[in-house]
Amino acid sequence: MSGPRVRLVKPGKWFWLEEYVNVNATYWLSCPTNRTVEYGSGVFAGGKPLGERHKFSGSRKVGVMGLGSIHVCIADGGGPCEVGIWQTEFSVGTWDVSRFGAISAAVAAGDADAHKAGRE
Repeated sequence: MSGPRVRLVKPGKWFWLEEYVNVNATYWLSCPTNRTVEYGSGVFAGGKPLGERHKFSGSRKVGVMGLGSIHVCIADGGGPCEVGIWQTEFSVGTWDVSRFGAISAAVAAGDADAHKAGRE
């Protein structure tokens, strides 16, 4: 687990805070209570996070799963803002890795439903 970190986030674009490659983790995000920040988790593509997104002020508990990253952006139109991140929980658990071969083969074949491969 990583210790608490604080980053200065500038307005106008998403700012990277953390990558994660695990099954389950919990983070705490914080910013001043008089500011509003939006966080996004999951895969980051096209200049924005494609997973979960929520706005918060003060502190927010964030749960993540799998593979992705945590990004934040200023949501209140104000200037730069300090944002803190702290990973407080982490568990690996077990995955059925045998299904990844089936998923990779389906993706390579151009199967639009590749995410369903290996679930039967």
